[in-house]
Amino acid sequence: MRYHDEGSIPIPLIFLSPKQFTDHAVQKQYVLGLYYGITLVMVLYNLFLFLSVSDLAYLYYSVYVALYGVFQMAFNGLAQKYLWPHVSAWWSNRLLFFCLSMAMVAGIQFSKSFLHTRDYTPKLHKALSFPMNLLLLEGMLLFLISFSLVPPLVAITSVFSILALFLAGFLCWRGGDVHATYYLTAMIMTGQSAEDLRGLGNLAGLTCQNH
Repeated sequence: MRYHDEGSIPIPLIFLSPKQFTDHAVQKQYVLGLYYGITLVMVLYNLFLFLSVSDLAYLYYSVYVALYGVFQMAFNGLAQKYLWPHVSAWWSNRLLFFCLSMAMVAGIQFSKSFLHTRDYTPKLHKALSFPMNLLLLEGMLLFLISFSLVPPLVAITSVFSILALFLAGFLCWRGGDVHATYYLTAMIMTGQSAEDLRGLGNLAGLTCQNH
């Protein structure tokens, strides 16, 4: 077998009988359906909260979850099947990493708003503008230069941003922000940086990172 693509291609080789394959496919569809159903509920719920209390943190979080959900769908191949079935591979590959970079931009904005970094760590608050602007630039470059050059930059910037946000959460927690406790707990539990690395294919072989 031979596979070729501009981006990373996770190809786990598993030998199954016809019945095992059918059972596996059905089970996987149930799991993915549950995952994306929860994602949709989170988006709608936080949009409702934003409309109710006019707190921008809820809007940023809704955008982050929506974009990251689309990124996951593109990575699993479901976006190509259900969201943009008639889009060429050229666009599909770029939309995958565009959604990741824009999701990280929204994630940074959410973190700054939720943690009140302007009050608790003003220097880092200003410094977080650098990776955010870099991600915006990389998102545009995806459609302008050779595709092979940008995805590694997007992933590296995303992981760097997550480390900076973890530091921001720690500093805000040490400064007395009660929200920072929940923020840090969520970051540790989700393992977001590992997901971004997997988007490049670096962790595609680890089953524990699949869902």
